[in-house]
Amino acid sequence: MPSGDNVSPRLARILFASPIEGGRRFGGWAGWYGFELTTVRSIGPVTEMLKNGGFDLLVIDAVLGSEPLLQLCRQVRAFSTLPILVLSKEHDDIITRALEAGADDGVAAWVGHSEITARIHSLLRRASYGSRNRLHQRVLVFDGWRLDPLRRSLVDPIGVFVTLSAVEFDILLALCRRPGEVISRKDLLVATHAGQARPVERCVDVHISRIRKKIEVDPRHPMFLKTVRLGGYLFAAIVEFE
Repeated sequence: MPSGDNVSPRLARILFASPIEGGRRFGGWAGWYGFELTTVRSIGPVTEMLKNGGFDLLVIDAVLGSEPLLQLCRQVRAFSTLPILVLSKEHDDIITRALEAGADDGVAAWVGHSEITARIHSLLRRASYGSRNRLHQRVLVFDGWRLDPLRRSLVDPIGVFVTLSAVEFDILLALCRRPGEVISRKDLLVATHAGQARPVERCVDVHISRIRKKIEVDPRHPMFLKTVRLGGYLFAAIVEFE
């Protein structure tokens, strides 16, 4: 009888929303990189499939159209922290707009399979898939807010759950763990395991802006997430552990 140590781990399950040709191109190599791929040709069934569970990552092909893509990002982010990766024909403003709508990362499809695969692995590391280091993490509390690393949840002072994307959660967690310390954009990328996939550091600014809109009374004059010129960001609140 085989040893339990010889049992192969399950493949990461990816839901890929793309027209049929895009799905074929992606599906031709996904299995070789350790992914189990499910392709849908339109955005219609995506939210229901994700609500049923079982997927580790959503990849959206921008060929579906900018407005449907952005709408899908918002819909998914309203009920899930599942990582979202956007593939665009060109690295244009659709990626920035997708990040603002809730996507975690974006990449131009022409960069090739190795780059796309690196982005996928990076997102999976940042999310709950394959993660073993959250089991004994304590809840962080600041100014009535509760950030729970185990449940990956953020609750405001009146008990309302606030939805964060996977990257937003990791960035906020990294800052809360080092309150009063200036953290560079590069270090934030490393702390969230994104640096290995070489995303644009400007993406950090987009995510910080979105976090501020969710936790600050006045995002234009933040009390918690301070920008340090030529330095990075600083979390100014007092953080305690539960």
